[in-house]
Amino acid sequence: MGRIPRGARQRKAGGMSEGRSPVGSHSRGVDWLRAMPATAAKVLRRASTVRGYRAGELVFRPSHGPRHVYVLEDGLVRLFRLTPTGEEFTLDYVRPAELFGEMSVLSDRPREGFAQARVESKILQIPRAAFVATLRAYNGVLYSVARKIAGRAIDYQSRAEELVFLDARRRLARFLLRLAKSHGQRHGEGLRIGLSLTHAEIAAVIGTSRQTVSVHLGEFSTAGLITRRRGYLDLPSPARLEAID
Repeated sequence: MGRIPRGARQRKAGGMSEGRSPVGSHSRGVDWLRAMPATAAKVLRRASTVRGYRAGELVFRPSHGPRHVYVLEDGLVRLFRLTPTGEEFTLDYVRPAELFGEMSVLSDRPREGFAQARVESKILQIPRAAFVATLRAYNGVLYSVARKIAGRAIDYQSRAEELVFLDARRRLARFLLRLAKSHGQRHGEGLRIGLSLTHAEIAAVIGTSRQTVSVHLGEFSTAGLITRRRGYLDLPSPARLEAID
């Protein structure tokens, strides 16, 4: 179902390591697992599998009957779709300890997007039946997952509004602020982003061209709104970036 993006790797037999999840050694920091009794969490982990993915390898692709949900243990995963013309449109980047791939499982609809390891990553793969049974058994887990889905839906709605109402320069500013809040850390009076993305990857998120991203990043740098050094991107004054009109 669906096309394979250019440059994406598909899993082959004998690829990176995979195995049953050792009890208690994975998914630390996953809030929805904390809502479960310890014994139930161990049962879920035993039913799951940890797999390693190479950079560029697809974790999942469009399918009629998705069979798993996923938790990123380590690394970085990109969620994206293909446009009718074959262009990639990035929806989000998944952080470690974050659940993904759950929407199609819970809605009983075909999976329409892709997930791709941006760097070498380790991922916990939870069978659909075990995941759904857990939600039905524990209201605390159901609530936590529902909050996650609601937050993601709000983020996607905001992105859609930005595409309609904001120009590329303001969309870029908003994207950098979101990236700093989700993947960054405090650095002096500002924020530091440790996630290194190419201009083409940023363009795929905000719906513009690589050249346009390069021009506006240059403008932001000249204005002192961003500072780039050694794989980091610093936002010295997030408030100034937020005030761009």
